[in-house]
Amino acid sequence: MITKSGGNNLSGSFRTTLNNDAWRSLTPDPADKTINIVTPIYEGTLGGPIFKDRLWYFGAVRYTKPERNRTLYATGINYLTSTAETRYEAKGTVALNSRNNVKGSYTRRQTKSKNGTFGVPMDLASLYDSSSMQNLTTVNYTSVLTNNLFIEGQYSRKISATS
Repeated sequence: MITKSGGNNLSGSFRTTLNNDAWRSLTPDPADKTINIVTPIYEGTLGGPIFKDRLWYFGAVRYTKPERNRTLYATGINYLTSTAETRYEAKGTVALNSRNNVKGSYTRRQTKSKNGTFGVPMDLASLYDSSSMQNLTTVNYTSVLTNNLFIEGQYSRKISATS
């Protein structure tokens, strides 16, 4: 995956996507219901120069918390489930000279789930809440030695935690 690195022009974006459990089709189960709650997804980016032609930045953020109604297969009991996710990314690029670049980035993703399931749940006692945190740090160095030869080195570190 190659992410944006910023550039000599300031640029950004903002987007909202709207979801609603009531907009989905019902299953054939007569107990199946939907909830009429609009849940937005917010996404934004911003990038540009710190020093033109030398040092750039890029950042991105995403937040979502969709909520859905679920119906237990055996009992027909309805329950609400949701998964909130927040994701941040920050990246910096520096041109040491015309042939040497260094890039550094950090990504953080946090997820919190309510009333999750494993397999087909039979009762409300089978539901569980969980959360996870993922952090990714990378540093990349690229050098053009000749017109036909270049070298590249990268360090990455990922940390994941679940509860």
